[in-house]
Amino acid sequence: MNAAHQYAVDNTGTIPANIPASADCSGVATNEICKTGGSCSSLVDLSALTANEIYLVSMPYDPSGATTNGAG
Repeated sequence: MNAAHQYAVDNTGTIPANIPASADCSGVATNEICKTGGSCSSLVDLSALTANEIYLVSMPYDPSGATTNGAG
């Protein structure tokens, strides 16, 4: 979350466009974050935070819950 906050600070309050903004959590299962370097089709692509390693070097992931392209 700190990386997304810092991105917003550096971009006049704008968060990365691919972060879902709905307050409805019914789509939580469909909002899995894409791994760095993964195919982000139907996943939340936060590559804006890992681009040029400014905010994150790579997307952290949970090895016990990660999928082929998702961070878990």
